[in-house]
Amino acid sequence: MKKTQVMNVLRLNPAAVEDELLPGHFLGVAEKTAKKRFR
Repeated sequence: MKKTQVMNVLRLNPAAVEDELLPGHFLGVAEKTAKKRFR
């Protein structure tokens, strides 16, 4: 994912940052979240 896409997910779902502190794992969660939100 591009950095801008990640930042958009962070804006939409800030709780994801607190729940997923590992960057690699968070990217996977962010992708899933983005797919759900932007279907």
